[in-house]
Amino acid sequence: MKPSDLREVYWDHTYKDLVTIVRLNTEGKVAELGQHFDNLATVVSKALGGSDDDDADEDVTVIESWDDLAAAFRTLGGQVGA
Repeated sequence: MKPSDLREVYWDHTYKDLVTIVRLNTEGKVAELGQHFDNLATVVSKALGGSDDDDADEDVTVIESWDDLAAAFRTLGGQVGA
């Protein structure tokens, strides 16, 4: 392959396109590495004697209906059906 067969990035992509592509790829890699770190922390915790119910202390509200969802949204300052 000779250099003249390669497409010129300047003509095919704008600077904004290139920045967006790089930013999205970087954010994807950061998210992937964050997940790997979280998995590692969980495995190390279990290996060192952590219990399975570490997350049981969280107060979780289960939304079972549309009215519950609308009420929860309103408590956050949102409007439903506006």
